[in-house]
Amino acid sequence: MHLNPCVAVLAFCLAASQAAAQESPATVTVNPGSHRYVPAGEFISGGKSVAASPQTVSLARPLVIMKYQVQAEDYALCVADRACDAPFRGSNNGPGRPVTGVSFKDASDYAQWLSERTGERWRLPTDVEWSFAAGSKFAGEIMQPPPGSADPSANWIANYRRMALEAAAADPLVHETGKFGANENGLVDLSGNVWEWTSSCFQRASVNASGTVEAAAENCGVRVVEGRHRTYMTYFVQDAASGGCSIGSAPDHLSFRLVREVPGVRAWLRGAWRRLIN
Repeated sequence: MHLNPCVAVLAFCLAASQAAAQESPATVTVNPGSHRYVPAGEFISGGKSVAASPQTVSLARPLVIMKYQVQAEDYALCVADRACDAPFRGSNNGPGRPVTGVSFKDASDYAQWLSERTGERWRLPTDVEWSFAAGSKFAGEIMQPPPGSADPSANWIANYRRMALEAAAADPLVHETGKFGANENGLVDLSGNVWEWTSSCFQRASVNASGTVEAAAENCGVRVVEGRHRTYMTYFVQDAASGGCSIGSAPDHLSFRLVREVPGVRAWLRGAWRRLIN
């Protein structure tokens, strides 16, 4: 018996879609729009550190992002496949909890492994994308001069107090997924005690008196990390407490969630075919 070609294609697409649904993590979709965003990095004016000027940034197309941070048991599959390095020894990576003790490199390796496993394209979000997804949970910098203050000593004292509060709130436990609830976009456990890697590089910029950036240099050996506040970590660091934090108090734990690219039809069919033959 020979199937009608159209029926055969439909059956193939349905089977491929079911295979993808079995392997793809839960996601939420953040709709396009605009919001207020404070750029990441260090900004220098007249030889002094200054607060970055807020910007209005736009999301041109829907953002599909993991609902949860990558779970310990899912990351363990990547380790078992020898596609990912093991997390930092001593991390509390029990089932039903986010994987912790992972570096930027580990997160990137997992994204590549998941992409190959599902036939979809997964990657770390940029800092701007993370801020969109975080919505009201987006905090930005902890090390910022108080508004309207030009006194360096007042700035230092204010920053010291903020960091002291962060240190007092440190939580060494990795809690079960869902502990910190969901934000208005449906993302779970944002801004708890687990920070998340982004793909954005640390930048150092010179700005003029009006706040306009005149020159900037990126250091991609250091990446932007988001959570209860923004900070910066060397890309190979797995254990936040061990060092590598450039600015601000160190995160309690390091983890990540990924963005799924929405592929074109051809890319989707290629990925579906790989899933079927594997």
